[in-house]
Amino acid sequence: MNRLIQFIFLSAISLSSFSQITIEEARNASVGSSVTVTGIVLNGDELGSIRYLQDETAGIAAYPGSGSVPFSAVRGDRITVTGKTKKFYDLLEIDPITAVEILSSGNPSPAPKVISPDQMGPEVEGQLLQFQNVTFKNSGIFDGDKNYPVSNQGKEGQVRIYRDSPLVGTVIPTGAVNVTGVCARFYETFQLLARDLDDIEQTSPIFFTAVPALSNLNQNGFTLSWETNISGSTEFMYGNSDSLEKGIVSVPGDSTVHQISITNANPSDLLYIKAFSVSGVDSAILDTKVYVTQSASSGEVRVYFNREVDNTVSSGEDALRAYRAIDDTLINYINRARENIDFTIYNFNLIEVSDITAALNAAHSRGVSVRVIHDGDAINEGFANLNPAIGKLISPPSDYANNIGIMHNKFIVFDAHSSDPNVPIVWTGSTNFTDGQVNTDPNSVIIIQDKSLAKAYTLEFNEMFGTDAAQPNKPNSLFGASKKDNTPHEFIIGDRRVECYFSPSDNVHSKIKQTIGLAQEEISVATMLITKSDIAYALRDQQEAGRKVRVLVNSKGNCSDAVVSILESALGNLFVDATENGIMHHKYMIVDRNGEEPILWVGCHNWSTAADVRNDENTLVIHDATLVNIYYQEFAKRWTGNGGQVGIQSLHLDGTSWQVYPNPVQNELHLLYDGSSPAETVCEIYNLNGQRMMKVNKHMVPGLSSINLPPEINQGMYILQIRWNGQTETVKLMVE
Repeated sequence: MNRLIQFIFLSAISLSSFSQITIEEARNASVGSSVTVTGIVLNGDELGSIRYLQDETAGIAAYPGSGSVPFSAVRGDRITVTGKTKKFYDLLEIDPITAVEILSSGNPSPAPKVISPDQMGPEVEGQLLQFQNVTFKNSGIFDGDKNYPVSNQGKEGQVRIYRDSPLVGTVIPTGAVNVTGVCARFYETFQLLARDLDDIEQTSPIFFTAVPALSNLNQNGFTLSWETNISGSTEFMYGNSDSLEKGIVSVPGDSTVHQISITNANPSDLLYIKAFSVSGVDSAILDTKVYVTQSASSGEVRVYFNREVDNTVSSGEDALRAYRAIDDTLINYINRARENIDFTIYNFNLIEVSDITAALNAAHSRGVSVRVIHDGDAINEGFANLNPAIGKLISPPSDYANNIGIMHNKFIVFDAHSSDPNVPIVWTGSTNFTDGQVNTDPNSVIIIQDKSLAKAYTLEFNEMFGTDAAQPNKPNSLFGASKKDNTPHEFIIGDRRVECYFSPSDNVHSKIKQTIGLAQEEISVATMLITKSDIAYALRDQQEAGRKVRVLVNSKGNCSDAVVSILESALGNLFVDATENGIMHHKYMIVDRNGEEPILWVGCHNWSTAADVRNDENTLVIHDATLVNIYYQEFAKRWTGNGGQVGIQSLHLDGTSWQVYPNPVQNELHLLYDGSSPAETVCEIYNLNGQRMMKVNKHMVPGLSSINLPPEINQGMYILQIRWNGQTETVKLMVE
């Protein structure tokens, strides 16, 4: 036999009983027609379970469909497919497939058709295409399930990266490239599906393989490091504005690993930097990025919750509840403002809410510069009596076609440019100024005294306002996908590392998944909704890796069907609906509250596609054990109030691998391990509030081992947790 012919029959009818037609004829047939076509497969699993195939006439998508057996065709297979045509989000595909025959393998792909980015349309849907000499609008790192605009001579198109593509996590090209991929469709948007690293051809000999990373951040400067594929110079242009007026800084010698520092700046200096490396006559150059030095501010942080908290799980600093008083708290801050107030809000009315507008008018009257931005779709009757001399801008109506969503921010900046570094303040969080949001719906505000952070938030405000002046410049204002990544992201506030991101310009969706991936022990999520399935997969993967994952949402009905399916299967009763009065409106995540690097994710960004690609949002990622515990006190109350359990559930040891004695125990605990091989083991003791009291890493060999209990473990009931070889067991432990 000269070649292996593999037959996969998905129905009782032989393929030969169907009339073969070309793919072009199949595309021209009425939707719902049964068709049989033959073509070369253009992709494998890097685009999921869908396959695109092309013959001499056209291309088409083929999808296994519900209830059919997925086929395992790979790129270069020549296959015959039978099934019915259908439209899926306007993409024409054969779905479900009823029969597949793999005729041969290892065939060359069709030569890609070269077109300009704006020429994608129905006539090339499903075919292999190429854009030449295009540049990406974005910079940074590729994320999955995301579109990236590209252009050439003003002609624009969309390149899409699938979640399983090898391109995820690689550097977005900074210069002109050729991009090859399959033409797909989502409603009226045509997009080029890049499959792997070979689909993006660098046209410059030198390019970035790692984008600049910031380190050694202090009040006088910082260090930037990046990498290139070949040796080149290490240089950047910089200044205190985007004119880069301070000139060029360079270090001697060429390298593929680059590092350069600023050491003569002042606290809270905004620095605009364009990094580049030169090799011969060629150069790799990045868009200008904005950084800020560490402030000389106090770094004080205050957090207020509007609903009950559980102080019994406090590790020292109790969480605070501002009962029906978040609005009054804000007015107190407005009344103390000295120079400037930049105020953004999605929704504001005066029913059961204190008169914030009156406070803004009073501030304006005493000489404070007040500027306001609010959403154009939401009800904002609270501003009806705003002094008309105050600069106010209403965001444009949502425009799905142009990726403009809601102005969903809820941040206020006070006195950002004060000469006293202990005056500037940023107020943010999830709370709108409405009766439900202030008085009923679980929400929080976080208030940070830091000049560098205040200057970053002011930059974002100015971008939406269209100017840094007192009155808006509407023609220059930017919202939604039009905004740019033009604010600093890294801060040292007090002794905490803080990250700051704005949506949709800063790839926040990717940052959510990265933060989930950092967990080594546990994740607690309280967020109104989750519609992105790759977030659900990231949470599932951490649960399967042995992390403790708990997710509280307002309602599973607010989540996509795919998310509910994934999380219910992975987490069971650790995926909980909020059942108390009001909307569970939080958007926070706690990572490793008892670990080596506790992380708090907080802000107003919903975990949705709209938030990622259209809405104006803001997010803080705070690396600080105290703030993590403060939010955990809120989570504990929400979780138990909705039927969850905060303490570790008691299970029985399996009786075959471990024995734990004595129980009750006084000072020394014995572990008898009778496994067949050594085990890397983590032993932890928690109190019944879920606080970790002890952690011991042990290399266990078969036999007896002992652990001395620390003196802070007093008499009472505890939970002993043993983790080894990907398994976890827990047991109640009485200490006498």
